[in-house]
Amino acid sequence: HPVAFQKAILWSMLFEVLGLGCGSGPLSGRYFPPLGGCLYFMRTGTTKRALWPRLPILGGDLRGWLDVGLYLGFVIYLIAALISTHPSDHHLMMIVLLLPILGIADQTIFLIARAEHYWMMTFCFFWAGDSLELWLSGVMIIQLALWVWAGVSKLNPHFPSVTAVMLSNHPLNRSIRFRKALYRDFPRDLRPSTFARYLAHLGAASELLTPLLFICALTQV
Repeated sequence: HPVAFQKAILWSMLFEVLGLGCGSGPLSGRYFPPLGGCLYFMRTGTTKRALWPRLPILGGDLRGWLDVGLYLGFVIYLIAALISTHPSDHHLMMIVLLLPILGIADQTIFLIARAEHYWMMTFCFFWAGDSLELWLSGVMIIQLALWVWAGVSKLNPHFPSVTAVMLSNHPLNRSIRFRKALYRDFPRDLRPSTFARYLAHLGAASELLTPLLFICALTQV
């Protein structure tokens, strides 16, 4: 159902902006408490990164009551949209308006909310109104662009090094032989091996080809 898709996007944005995404838990050095995010954003006096530090009211380096209020308002509207039967135009409008304002006050919140994903799709929901075909086309274009450019970003000389480290540190990878094969001469030479480069190129190719195959399939429907 279209509403289920809209709520999935809003839920994803709420999950991220609360600090429950990849920046939480022991992998990010967070143990007690296991998350930061909202615990910092709802507290005055914590540091922030304003877009223009000298800007009156929204600038500065420390969080004030206005910053906390804007953040709480954004979270409340996300929750209200999720628990409603159908996210109203008012809910969507406030979400669309509040996040850019939060981004001016603190770029960190704008980034962790994954605005390039979820805010842009929410903007499509609001702008298109009840036109399912219009907002669905919008979010498809956004997702295609994100997926393709994510693949393009991996076409660089350092991505094989990233692949080698990620695969050798994976908790489900228990093979010592496989881990060593990712490096040229472990432990003397930790540059990525030919095998690691192959896996990196395979990952980039799959990330580029998958969305294009989806689009080709949709054009045939």
